[in-house]
Amino acid sequence: ANVKYIYSTKIIEHVDLRLLHLTKAGRYLYLNQKVMPRAFFVEGENLNVLAPSSAARVMLSYPGPQEVEITSDNASSGWLFLSDLYYPGWQATVNGKPVTIRRAGDIFRAVRVEPGENQVRFVYEPASLRKGATLSLITLCIVLFLSGVAIFHRKRRR
Repeated sequence: ANVKYIYSTKIIEHVDLRLLHLTKAGRYLYLNQKVMPRAFFVEGENLNVLAPSSAARVMLSYPGPQEVEITSDNASSGWLFLSDLYYPGWQATVNGKPVTIRRAGDIFRAVRVEPGENQVRFVYEPASLRKGATLSLITLCIVLFLSGVAIFHRKRRR
């Protein structure tokens, strides 16, 4: 995963990790010196070669807890990479049009973008949430209907 800091109870010897702090309790804080940006543009077709392009500008914003908005300005077509885990339920749009989210680097997300400025939006809307909300609404309607029938019959008996 694309992790910037690692907190460990053990010594980790790796060329890409730099020890930042050792606590009195024997805990180690490391910096991953090869961490990639949260979002970046990748030129070409290969989604397994995660090499950020310096020829593109990418800016992120977080309008809500389950959404990410990214503005990219790139000279060529390619992939906008988001280093969040690929997980079912995420939906994406590019310039307001729904697009397919692809796996990048086996565990991350990417969408295809064309040259120029692009507005990309990722929103977490799992089908299970929609199904649950629909089922809850149907149940509420049934309960209200049956309550109304019961109240109507009580008033008629009096």
